[in-house]
Amino acid sequence: MLWHARLGHGSMSKLAHIPYIRKYMNEEDTTCEACVFAKFHRQPFPISKSVTSMAFEIIHMDLWGPYKVSDLTGANYFLTVADDHTRCKWVYLWQNKM
Repeated sequence: MLWHARLGHGSMSKLAHIPYIRKYMNEEDTTCEACVFAKFHRQPFPISKSVTSMAFEIIHMDLWGPYKVSDLTGANYFLTVADDHTRCKWVYLWQNKM
């Protein structure tokens, strides 16, 4: 499993072509948690039924952060604002959250 992870989570049938790895392969040791989670799929978001006829009728806002590394101005947070009608987006950098 160590070589499986080091070589990019390749399938066991492909890894069996490498003689050094083949002699250490074990049938019981074939379940990789990362590979199982990689095969999970989430359901798509439902199609929105909201219809806006003018700008700023519906807006979506989200505040992100704090980030480990500040930007040049010292901001650790950023606010995103999206207009539902025009699909325009704005990003504002914030130094602290109040």
